[in-house]
Amino acid sequence: MHDPVQYCLHAESATNLSSQYPPNRTSKREVKTSESSLQKLPFLIRSTDRSWSPSSLPCAVFGEGEESNQSMAETVLSMARSLVGSAISKATSAAAHEASLLLGVQKDIWYIKDELKTMQAFLRAAEVMKKKDELLKVWAEQIHDLSYDIEDCLDEFKVSANVNNGPTKVICVVGMGGLGKTALSRKIFESKEDIGKNFPCNAWITVSQSFNRIELLKDMIRQFLGSNSLDQVLQELQGKMVVQIPHLSEYLRKKLKEKRYFVVLDDLWSLDAWNWINDIAFPKNNNKGSRIVVTTRDVGLAEKCTATSLVYHLEHLLMNDAITLLLRKTNRTHEDMGTNKNMQKIVEQIVNRCGRLPLAILTIGAVLATKQVLEWEKFYKQLPSELESNPSLQALRRMVTLGYNHLPSHLKSCFLYLSIFPEDFEIKRSRLVDRWIAEGFVRAKVGMTTKDVGDSYFNELINRSMIQRSRVGIEGKIKSCRVHDIMRDITVSISREENFVFLPVHDGSNLAQENTRHIALHGSMSCKTGLDWSIIRSLAIFGDRPNNLAHTICSNKFRMLRVLDLEDVKFLITQKDFNNIALLRHLKYLSFGRIFSSCIYTLPRSIGKLHGLQTLNMSSTYIATLPTEISKLQCLRTLRCTRVSNNNNFSINHPVKCLTNTMCLPNIFTPSVSSDNRAKQIAELHMATKSCWSESYSVKVPKGIGKLGELQILEHVDIRRTRAFQKLRTLWFDKLDQLREIRFENDSSPLLEKIGIRYCRLEIGIIGISNLMRLKEITLGYRVKVGYLGQMEREVGTHPNRPVLRMEEDRSCHDLRRDGKGSAVEMDATEPLPEPES
Repeated sequence: MHDPVQYCLHAESATNLSSQYPPNRTSKREVKTSESSLQKLPFLIRSTDRSWSPSSLPCAVFGEGEESNQSMAETVLSMARSLVGSAISKATSAAAHEASLLLGVQKDIWYIKDELKTMQAFLRAAEVMKKKDELLKVWAEQIHDLSYDIEDCLDEFKVSANVNNGPTKVICVVGMGGLGKTALSRKIFESKEDIGKNFPCNAWITVSQSFNRIELLKDMIRQFLGSNSLDQVLQELQGKMVVQIPHLSEYLRKKLKEKRYFVVLDDLWSLDAWNWINDIAFPKNNNKGSRIVVTTRDVGLAEKCTATSLVYHLEHLLMNDAITLLLRKTNRTHEDMGTNKNMQKIVEQIVNRCGRLPLAILTIGAVLATKQVLEWEKFYKQLPSELESNPSLQALRRMVTLGYNHLPSHLKSCFLYLSIFPEDFEIKRSRLVDRWIAEGFVRAKVGMTTKDVGDSYFNELINRSMIQRSRVGIEGKIKSCRVHDIMRDITVSISREENFVFLPVHDGSNLAQENTRHIALHGSMSCKTGLDWSIIRSLAIFGDRPNNLAHTICSNKFRMLRVLDLEDVKFLITQKDFNNIALLRHLKYLSFGRIFSSCIYTLPRSIGKLHGLQTLNMSSTYIATLPTEISKLQCLRTLRCTRVSNNNNFSINHPVKCLTNTMCLPNIFTPSVSSDNRAKQIAELHMATKSCWSESYSVKVPKGIGKLGELQILEHVDIRRTRAFQKLRTLWFDKLDQLREIRFENDSSPLLEKIGIRYCRLEIGIIGISNLMRLKEITLGYRVKVGYLGQMEREVGTHPNRPVLRMEEDRSCHDLRRDGKGSAVEMDATEPLPEPES
């Protein structure tokens, strides 16, 4: 299998060089265009009479010849040998060129090089002979001409392989599900050396069978041009009644016209989808050498998207490669197989029945890794045989289902739970594990917290190839995962069969079975039938507001709800939605808010009644201060709070605008102002007044926050002096204008592992790092300045745990060394000092 990274960069090479050989022999130096492929490059050599080979040298060279031919033959031999040497040098260089491998011609170039060396040896032997006949002269002339032609072709190859401009090229990666189309394309996309270096703009877009057109365009703008560009264009279009597709497409095409871009359109299913995306998203006259990679299962669709020469067919693994992959997954070696003939036989049988499909091999291999080799034959007899003769999607589904059937019981619920998330969704480890814990799928073990056990479950699913790693952190810990689309299909199918998760679909079959406990709503889907909402344990929304929840989200009908996940909604969450949060008495996991999706400006004091709440994620809200009742949540393990930082309408940085908008407040209650805009302006006014017009990202917490004995993650909050957090592992500070010092007293946070700081100016610095015995990482993020940095670095350097110090900006930005007025964060083992009420 060829590495496809440069295949996309140098796609023109395959087209421009497709006709170089065989050359037109009527003009020896002219390279004509024909329809033969680059793989026919060594055609001339292979079709030449092999009578000059070493085995035939005695009869070919040493026959009798005329004396008059000696001088001419010697001249031709000398010239031919010189040209062959030059051609060998060029072939060596071309074979080493990355494009030769990626265009699938490296082996052919090696063949040319080997044949040229044979010719060179022949010419050397011939030169020392005393008699040189006419036949020798003719052969030498042919080698002479062939060397010229080979040199010309290799020169053209190297020139074409380095072309960095020209019209946009579309490269299609085609193959059945499970062959690794997405994995290979992602390898291309994530190649910093090739993609990041050569393409300033790049994007990964998952198309799938159904997609929201306007959201796809927004995603393209966000990835190609940055979140700020998307915010800007949405701000410009804010006055329009509805943001239309033409507005976004015109903006995108205009911005991309003079840029070199690289985009992957993953999982394309229909020609209509391709035509729409190609017409509306990409500029027609971009001559910057841009590349579009399309992955699809449909060969016919691929050939309609681009030229046949630019369709990359992903083949099944070769037998040896498939065996190697299976052995590696099962932690066995070729040596093990060599000493055990029975093992060799069963490995070959398993690989054949897997159809040499990477996904099937990895899935089955993960199961075999947990068994003795003696058990493999029994396991093999359970495998379906369809893949051996007909590698169809249905057969692969049965293969993966077998992997699910062999999961331990404690992992089956965790695996089926993945069907809640949309196709190709990047699932954060923390989000998934926290939800597992809230659902009761994870229990603490001796010496392990529930979080540790949940992480071990996550890793086990990764190791069994049931889920794929996506992002990996600095310590090698997997931060997020994805589910292969076929794997997800199987998960959804099993979930429906076992009545585990209810997922409304477009075909109208939205009748929920009795006793459905988990609901996930994607896109514009709603539950059209009456459900017994009183028994629902989890609700996740990944799209528009359902008609069933038009008035409020927190309703008494959800009284048994454990998990409420609104992190990826595409509608505005209002204050009214959360005024009755206390009705959800059994709630353990609450997550909501992303940019422009929430206008909540206060957390009700009744939040204190949710005694079982474990996770509270509130992002991009208008909440300035948490109520004191938050300290009653004794089960709380994770607290993340951020608020929007810019008061567009009531900023004291723009006093005239602030005063005008304040005086015109009554106007927002007129019909001319939409309900969403009205809710946002009210929320913004609340936030401005309660925060005293501070533009911090962080939410102020009450002094009793130190009473939360189970707290493990505390992020983006504004705290002052507080007593010890005995179980705290992660602490983040974000845009605290008055913060000048962070101090850790002895035994204040004995389990703290990670500290993160952004948008802060710590003039006095970070003190007491040596008191954090479990510390693993300190991140000094964007626009953070830390005084006495050298002193802190020495503490880090001598720390017994050897923590990592990450600085996103140059070291020269730090070491302020000046005393400054402001506040400090101090963590100690004492009761908190009194502080003024906000």
